[in-house]
Amino acid sequence: MTQIIEEKYPHHIKIFTDASKSPNGTGFAFIENNKTSMFKLPHETSIFSAESLGIQNAISHAMTLVPEEILIISDSLSALLALKNPYPKNEIILYIQEKLSNSRKKIEFLWVPSHTGISGNELAELTRQPTKQ
Repeated sequence: MTQIIEEKYPHHIKIFTDASKSPNGTGFAFIENNKTSMFKLPHETSIFSAESLGIQNAISHAMTLVPEEILIISDSLSALLALKNPYPKNEIILYIQEKLSNSRKKIEFLWVPSHTGISGNELAELTRQPTKQ
């Protein structure tokens, strides 16, 4: 799968996102070019919000990058589908949509199933573990 992503998006900067929620806490991580950013969230944060905040932060990071083509890779199908909703009720999704509409960058999204051996996604899953503590 990693090879297919590289072949289909050879010039894109790839940013992987993931989030987790457990009895010990909630958090998310994103990874770009082997650089990891991890964030703890309030315990009551839903997994949907955590995944959406991961995508939002990946987009904010993407805005600081020089290349114009960005691919954000997430295993959260619900968050990615929410981004396609023309009338979102979720404030995080609405904020992301506004940020995207004001951007000159070409930001695309790709859903990947979790735990499938996709290197960046697996790394995102591993690096978010400390956010649970």
